[in-house]
Amino acid sequence: MAAEATGLLSALAHAGHPEESAARAAFKAGGRFLGLDASDLVFAPRAECPLEGVDRALDRLALLSPGGKRRLVQACAATVASTKISRSSPVSL
Repeated sequence: MAAEATGLLSALAHAGHPEESAARAAFKAGGRFLGLDASDLVFAPRAECPLEGVDRALDRLALLSPGGKRRLVQACAATVASTKISRSSPVSL
């Protein structure tokens, strides 16, 4: 489920940063918590992060073990903490 996890983190990172380099940095901040090989940490371009894709990814990620879910939540939290979406401004995914 590496593709789903990295897709979710990519979407979160893009939601918080209009600039690609800043989004990539936020993705990397979260990605380190996933426990994946570097080759599996693939940052997706904004065009490949539609809301429908996030919804499908969450359906699949719900099947993770408790430990996997813990790592995913930590990764999402680190990604959000590195982005501007932690502010109370409206966000469009």
